[in-house]
Amino acid sequence: MTGPTTPSAGTPSARWTAVIVLLLRLARCAPCCAAKRFQRRHGLVADGVIGPEILAALGLKSKTMARGARASATGGAAPGDPVLRRIAACESGGDPTAVSADGRYRGKYQFSRATWRGVGGTGDPAQASEAEQDRLAAKLLARAGTSPWPNCA
Repeated sequence: MTGPTTPSAGTPSARWTAVIVLLLRLARCAPCCAAKRFQRRHGLVADGVIGPEILAALGLKSKTMARGARASATGGAAPGDPVLRRIAACESGGDPTAVSADGRYRGKYQFSRATWRGVGGTGDPAQASEAEQDRLAAKLLARAGTSPWPNCA
C-alpha cells in the first residue's frame, strides 16, 4: 500500500487543495476579513465576497465565472438583463432608494459602500440615479457573476 501523494502544482487537485487551505484559514478569523486580505494581496476588489474572483486567482472556474465571462464577451450585462431584473426585484423590490434595516446595503441592488466604490461608484448608492445603479450592477455582474448576490441569484 502506498502513502498519500501530494498533488502536483498547477493540477486541479492542487488548486482545490489551495481552496481548502484558504477555507481553513478563513475559519480562524472572520471570513470577510480573510477574504478581503486575500483580495487586496491579489489586486482584486476587496469586498469580502468569496466568489469567482477568488477562485480565478486560485486558477479555478465556477458556473458564475462562466456566466460572467459570457457577459464580458458580449460587452457586459445590459441593465435590462433578466438576471439583473431578478436580482433587483429580490434585493429591493426594484426600489433604487432602498436601504437595508441596518443601513449597510443601499440602492436597487443593495450595494455595500465598498462594493459600490469597487465598481467605480461615488457617494451613496441609494442616492445615485437608477441608470447609474443599473450600469454599475451590470459591471459587477460581468466581473463577478451572481456571487455578490448569493440570496437572490
